[in-house]
Amino acid sequence: MSVLNEISAVTGEINDITPFENARCNKVYLVSAACGKYVLKAAFGESRKRELKNEAGVLRFLSGKTAVPAVLLYKETADFSYILMEYAEGETFQALLSGGTCDAPGIRGLGQTLREIHAVKLAENYDYCGILNFQLQQAENNMNNNMLDPDEFVIDGVKREPEQILRGLTRNRPAPDEVCLLHGDFRPKNIIRGDKNVNVVIDWGFCCAGDPYYDLAIILYYFGGDERSAFLEGYGAHSLDYERLRYFDYLSKFINV
Repeated sequence: MSVLNEISAVTGEINDITPFENARCNKVYLVSAACGKYVLKAAFGESRKRELKNEAGVLRFLSGKTAVPAVLLYKETADFSYILMEYAEGETFQALLSGGTCDAPGIRGLGQTLREIHAVKLAENYDYCGILNFQLQQAENNMNNNMLDPDEFVIDGVKREPEQILRGLTRNRPAPDEVCLLHGDFRPKNIIRGDKNVNVVIDWGFCCAGDPYYDLAIILYYFGGDERSAFLEGYGAHSLDYERLRYFDYLSKFINV
């Protein structure tokens, strides 16, 4: 059975398939069909296929625990993998922020959403140091395989060498602390504000367990001043460890590629 036949068995007759122009890592399409709208994501290459398999498993695990799209179909082939999901109606926080229509209550709600994710009970106990060692090895592998974005390492207007930064991360590890479920790429473009201000979180391919500051470092990059205060109020953080925040901000530049 062809891919389109497999999909239409779920969606009904397909009327249109339109690519999302801002998809960076995988091919992502909006499927309009007899039964409604859907999202189709296809991954090519072993690395991206692993991420998509991870995303399918995470979405199923999170069903009923937080607002995520439902997985309707997941398939693996020798050449590619694909997942068919519910389509989340609404606007991304990226669009809301760029349009100046994201108010303080909305940003507080975003903080509450991340707190909800971090509060999900993990299926097993994780060793903090073991997780960090794995992340640092992943960072080194990505660097050695030339997968890094050079622009990410222009910091405060100065170009920094990734090798130097990674050596510092390896030498100056933070003290072991809480381990929680991480989204792994918690950016405004990956959160959709839907009906009744429910935030639907998408793009779970980088999901893992780890230090909550990893997610915080990624999202707080987009906020300053009152916006940051509103987010932290929603998250329930009364203060920040800025050294830990900086550490995971740097580490994410090596992993989110």
